[in-house]
Amino acid sequence: PHNKPTHTDSLENAHTFMHTQMREPALAAAYFSAAAYCKPDAVKAWSCGVNCSGITDGTTVISYFAFPNYDTTGYVAVNAAMRWIVVAFRGSESLY
Repeated sequence: PHNKPTHTDSLENAHTFMHTQMREPALAAAYFSAAAYCKPDAVKAWSCGVNCSGITDGTTVISYFAFPNYDTTGYVAVNAAMRWIVVAFRGSESLY
């Protein structure tokens, strides 16, 4: 006999999808965002620890920018394996 899917099965499938299909991009976005707070040389070389390894490994920084008058920085990068173009911005650290 064929088992008919239940409401619980549908919820389980949705949870599995969320975990596998959406977790990695969300983590990558968090790491890319956190990397904007690393030292400029580390960002440019994509070597700023956990933010620049694992899921974000292989990222190439195309441009790093800083606006000293506003105490802000950011970068534009590409990760070919993920097929992502990243624009990350660090807001000012001096304003609270």
